[in-house]
Amino acid sequence: INYGDVDVVVCSGFDGNVAMKAMEGTGKLISETLKKEIKNSGLFGLIGALFLKRALGRLKKTMDPSEYGGALVLGVKGAVVKAHGNSNALAIKNAIRVAYQGVKGGLVKNLENKLGGK
Repeated sequence: INYGDVDVVVCSGFDGNVAMKAMEGTGKLISETLKKEIKNSGLFGLIGALFLKRALGRLKKTMDPSEYGGALVLGVKGAVVKAHGNSNALAIKNAIRVAYQGVKGGLVKNLENKLGGK
C-alpha cells in the first residue's frame, strides 16, 4: 500500500482501520522526529531543512488524508465514502468529490457488470 503499487485495496473494516492507523502513526512519528532532529541540529540542520522544504511539503501533502477525503465503501448500491472521524472542511470537500466521481463514472453499474451482479 505504502509504495503505491496498488489501485484498490479490499479488506474488512477492522483490518483496513488497523492498516490506516498504523500508517498514520508511522507518518506522524517520522514527521515529529524529523522536526525535532532539525531543531536540534543547529544552523546546518536549518539550512538543510530549507533546501528540503519544497520536497517535504509535497511529501506532507501526499500523506495528508484530507487530500483524499475518504474511501469508497463497497457492498451498497450507491457511492458511499467513509471519511476520517476528525475530517476537516478540505477532507469533506474531497470526500464529496470522490463520491461525485464514483457516480459520474458509473461505479456501481461498472462493478455489477464486472462482478456479474444484476
